[in-house]
Amino acid sequence: MPEYDVMLPITEFLDKTNNETFRQLLSQTTALILEAQAVFFFGIGTSGALAQYGSRYLANAGIFSLSINDPFTPVGMREIVVADILLVVLSVSGETTEMLAQVEQYQAGKGKVLAITNSTHSTLARLADVVIPYYMPEEKNGSLNNTTQIPVVYILELLAHRVACVQ
Repeated sequence: MPEYDVMLPITEFLDKTNNETFRQLLSQTTALILEAQAVFFFGIGTSGALAQYGSRYLANAGIFSLSINDPFTPVGMREIVVADILLVVLSVSGETTEMLAQVEQYQAGKGKVLAITNSTHSTLARLADVVIPYYMPEEKNGSLNNTTQIPVVYILELLAHRVACVQ
């Protein structure tokens, strides 16, 4: 088995972010964050850990932000409340059943959904209002996903810094 080297895909990812299209996507996402009354982050597994990180990092930028740790958490809020919430969903595959159920709950209440996912071709990407893809080669360890999450951390931190600069 060849040794894993993350440098090439990360370098390619960073090259893809150095353009006007990506900057416009970040501006659109920054506006969504600033318009929301609250930002909830959600992910499962490694994406769940990064959702906690993203929530805290955005809170450091002055935005009311929480993470959802339980994929079975019912929204349980009236439509008017959910409509003012931005749900940021982190998922490599964009196909996890429990994650998609959360997205559908927010959309039923007219909440906005931002997907940070590995591909624009997933179910999550098709459901989301805005998608930031990162296109990393998938790395698996049996049923576990070991795809690098360096681009996700980069995107989360970049968004938080942009939000902090606008406020």
